[in-house]
Amino acid sequence: ERDPGHRIPAVIVSAVAHFETKLDAVRRGCDAYFEKPFEWEAVIRKLRTLLDPADCDGSRILLVEDDAVQAAFVSNVLADAGYIVRVCGDTACIDETIASFPPDLILLDVHLPSGSGLDVARYLRQRDVAVPIVFLTATHDPKMELDPINAGGQAVLREPIPRAVLLVLAAGAIAGPLVVLLAGTHFDRRLRRWTITRHVAAA
Repeated sequence: ERDPGHRIPAVIVSAVAHFETKLDAVRRGCDAYFEKPFEWEAVIRKLRTLLDPADCDGSRILLVEDDAVQAAFVSNVLADAGYIVRVCGDTACIDETIASFPPDLILLDVHLPSGSGLDVARYLRQRDVAVPIVFLTATHDPKMELDPINAGGQAVLREPIPRAVLLVLAAGAIAGPLVVLLAGTHFDRRLRRWTITRHVAAA
């Protein structure tokens, strides 16, 4: 029996391609908008996500985190959602772990006792490891907001991490290219880097 408080997802399939129409659908609570002609596979993937958000197909997540308490929290939240999680507390084990446990997503602490998470990300990108990387950090310095993105990451999560935000970001990063929009920033396509265009206050 369906929970009376459960919200039924709304999906629109239309031949109308006007951007304003799509925005209006978002304002009215639409969960997805598919413009004709569309790919059925994309529609099915979206419907599966909407009807069962916990269905993650057993995706693998590598968590590189030296803090035992934080590692336990993140891994438990993800495991409860159906993800397969492997925790690596030292940068020295990353190569071996990736080889034996090919991840769909890497959650990487920025500050590790054995080395910088930013350097680890650059190393992985140099080795052509194309797995999405989401950084974890307790730093709230706005001047350092873009360092993880420029190191090859898709997003940055500030600790303490809300459970809902962790799950949404993990699902989004695994599903496909993740676009991170930060207020007061600009992506320089020539330099292929995010740059600060004005001061951003810490959230």
